[in-house]
Amino acid sequence: MNKLTIAGVVVGVLILLIGGSLVAATPQGSEMPASTVLAQNGLHWHAKLAITEGGKVVEVPTDVGLGKVHNPIHTHEDRLIHMEFSGQVTEDDLRLKNFFSAWNKEFPSGATMTVNGKTSSELGEYVMRDGDEIAISY
Repeated sequence: MNKLTIAGVVVGVLILLIGGSLVAATPQGSEMPASTVLAQNGLHWHAKLAITEGGKVVEVPTDVGLGKVHNPIHTHEDRLIHMEFSGQVTEDDLRLKNFFSAWNKEFPSGATMTVNGKTSSELGEYVMRDGDEIAISY
């Protein structure tokens, strides 16, 4: 073998080794893409939810999501939606539909929604944030 061939083989082996190391270091399985991670060490946020059905106020109950199992999305006496998560928190964790699931309610079909005074078409897919004021009517 000449020097050029040996150099080419060495470079090829190095590329394979470096590429293999990068693949091995990449998280596999059910890891969420970093773009959807909102917190690595938990969060404690609150949102206000107002619901009207046919012009009548629907009271958000206390203790939604509380009981034998403590759901990280729940309510207390203040009727705010509490989002109390530990560890990694993703956008999927904070979707409004998760609160309705904890409440054992379907997200109302045909609803209109505003978030902080602005119309939102995201409805149940909306990712709640700290301090949000969400109004749903149907």
